[in-house]
Amino acid sequence: MQPTKSKETDYIKVQDMDVTRPPEVLPSDDTGVQTTYNKLNKSVFQFFREREFQQFESFKEGYNKTVSEDYNSIDLLCNLNDLVFDYIQQNQKLTPKDKINLKNITTGIQLITKSYSQYISSKGADDKIFVAKLSGYILKLLRNYYHD
Repeated sequence: MQPTKSKETDYIKVQDMDVTRPPEVLPSDDTGVQTTYNKLNKSVFQFFREREFQQFESFKEGYNKTVSEDYNSIDLLCNLNDLVFDYIQQNQKLTPKDKINLKNITTGIQLITKSYSQYISSKGADDKIFVAKLSGYILKLLRNYYHD
């Protein structure tokens, strides 16, 4: 059956298109598969075990950083800034002047980040929603960066 074009729009009507995949082979949304943090944790550890040694060691170093129970989004942003600062300090050959400039930049970023707290607290934002959004972004970053 050849699809027919609508005269008004010159588009093929959906009802006139061929069925290319029967509906019974489409996956359902309710797969019944549930996962836990521990299963996800094992999967991510396994992912990095299969990478280069230095990548796995760096992952473990980040994983072993302390995270408090009473955590909010501002603390999270400040700690991410600290991770970047520590990484640059440890892995780059910086002159004393570069180190001072880097510290000043990091302090400025942290002050700006902390100033966000007045807006977040006034809106009653949920930190769990922000952490979930950030987690999704990081998971996508892993896929894009490692091409898996």
